[in-house]
Amino acid sequence: MALLNNRQLIALYGATLAAVFGLAYLWEFALEDMVNAVIDPGHAPEPHKLRWEYVTTSTAFAAVAMIVPAAVVAWVMKKQRSAELAFRRSEETLRAFIDHAPALVALKHADGRYLLMNKEYTNQLGLDPAKIEGLNAGNVFPTHLAEEFRNQERRAVETRQDVTEEHVIPHTDGDHVHLCTKFPVMGEDGTVVGIGTFSTDITEQKAAERRINAALMDAEQANRAKSEFLANMSHELRTPLNSIIGFSQVMSLGEGLGLSHDKHPEYARDIQRSAEHLLQLINDLLDLSKIEAGQVTLNEDEIDLPETLEQACHMLKTEAEAKALTLTCACACEAGTPRLFADTRYLMQVILNLLSNAVKFNRPGGRIDVSARVEDDGRIAIDIADTGIGIAAEDIPLVLEPFGQVGTSSDRSHVGTGLGLSVSKQLVELHGGTLTLISAPGAGTTVTVRFPADRAIGT
Repeated sequence: MALLNNRQLIALYGATLAAVFGLAYLWEFALEDMVNAVIDPGHAPEPHKLRWEYVTTSTAFAAVAMIVPAAVVAWVMKKQRSAELAFRRSEETLRAFIDHAPALVALKHADGRYLLMNKEYTNQLGLDPAKIEGLNAGNVFPTHLAEEFRNQERRAVETRQDVTEEHVIPHTDGDHVHLCTKFPVMGEDGTVVGIGTFSTDITEQKAAERRINAALMDAEQANRAKSEFLANMSHELRTPLNSIIGFSQVMSLGEGLGLSHDKHPEYARDIQRSAEHLLQLINDLLDLSKIEAGQVTLNEDEIDLPETLEQACHMLKTEAEAKALTLTCACACEAGTPRLFADTRYLMQVILNLLSNAVKFNRPGGRIDVSARVEDDGRIAIDIADTGIGIAAEDIPLVLEPFGQVGTSSDRSHVGTGLGLSVSKQLVELHGGTLTLISAPGAGTTVTVRFPADRAIGT
């Protein structure tokens, strides 16, 4: 119970003095004479002036006697008011600190009922601050999450230690990942009187971790690709260079050392093939560097697509026959076939790259089917399908990256730098088109190149 305030104390002090004065007056001017008449009938009445002296003396004595307790009471009241003011200020400071904390802060009774939530808690969860007292986790969170919180709080109470876990908590703007700490609040007698919660939103941190991990994986993959590329390039460069050097040295020995003059044309052709292979490697690298630097300029013109496909197939015919492959080229759109507006050299490079892969990765006696068509939306599509070894679905994104190849340089049975598909894909995209692969191990591969409808001339 609060003590009296100053006005109440003064009123009580005045009332007490008035009571003392009244009782003294009543005694001196009324009761004393009546009592004396009974006890001592012969007693002479005291003078009126003396009686007033008794009354005023009694009142004055009472006033002096009450000063000390009144002063004590006033001092106690002042201390109480100071303590109450300090408590309110402390409570307001603590509440302001909790409300401005960038985390969800709450206090529960030991039985799980909420006693306090900060503004962040109520705002993020869409709760009414005036109605949170008495709620429990089951009233605030989904059933499974409330059960997780109860289990966490149970461990905190049992171990008398902080328990920290990650939880996905639904906010008003969606799900957020939180690092949630539950801790026991101890009473003076050592018993658990409450359970505190401090929950930090780590959604952005988790997203940053995922981005960092993805970047690390990309960097690691790029590093592996670079290592594989260097290993492949060293082999690809050494093989034709060794051939060129070897055949040139043999030709330089002359007929005097047993070299037949008839062999010169054969060795010259071998040197030419090796040089052409080197030139192709250098061209692929230059094309890739120009594309990535944004320095490719398209020299576009109207192209007869069936004729271009026939030329490409004819150029790969010898290599296909060497592996007993059946190479067919057919255009589903015959008379009235729209011409394609594109860069002739780059289109031919794309088709030759795709056909070369179809030959390289095919089985002896297999098939390669080349076709073109106009799709319902007006796009021009070129399909190159083979019956080769195929590619696993998870490896398709890899083979479309620069230097990307399935397997390692030590276990790969086919030579190459892994640039052909990547360069082809980027050249097609420069035309506003797409290059897609459909494949499965042992089921062959179908590569489809699509050009936008606005590149079809004559439709």
